[in-house]
Amino acid sequence: MPGGLNDATGLRPDPGSRPDAVRVPTAVAVFQQFIDDGTPPREWAERLYDIRRWTPMPRGGHFAAAEQPDLLSRDIAAFFNDLTATTTSPQ
Repeated sequence: MPGGLNDATGLRPDPGSRPDAVRVPTAVAVFQQFIDDGTPPREWAERLYDIRRWTPMPRGGHFAAAEQPDLLSRDIAAFFNDLTATTTSPQ
């Protein structure tokens, strides 16, 4: 539909056809404050990013790294562990 929301924002459903799509593997941690405010739809993020991990966190807010460092650091470590496991071949 010309003039619709997709035209206004430039978002398209196929990230492969977008020249500005981010092809770097990406992880998203959605902290509780933002879940309470309305979880951002994963589908929207997937239009532009190569989402490999999407984690709704049970606690935390705007300053998540300071408020919940253990949750965040474990999630980051798990993301890289999973990423390494899928990209490394056995020798």
